[in-house]
Amino acid sequence: MSDSVKKWYEMKEEGWWTKNPNKQKTVHSHLYVWVLDYEDAKVYCYNKWDPDTMSIKEFLITVGHTPKKCKWMINPSKKVNYIV
Repeated sequence: MSDSVKKWYEMKEEGWWTKNPNKQKTVHSHLYVWVLDYEDAKVYCYNKWDPDTMSIKEFLITVGHTPKKCKWMINPSKKVNYIV
């Protein structure tokens, strides 16, 4: 197992991503979820996902997507670069 994978599991066990009650927002609060939905051939962008309360698959189902029929990515920016 690589060092980075080992570190990730250690951090997961320590609960480093859990919500801190002393803070208003966590570091994850400004993430954008980009979804390419194969069912309707559209791209969606959401900023309502909170990784402290639900998994990405739960979020996708909540907003009406089928996780097996879409691809998603998480990005800190809403900016879109167009290549023509």
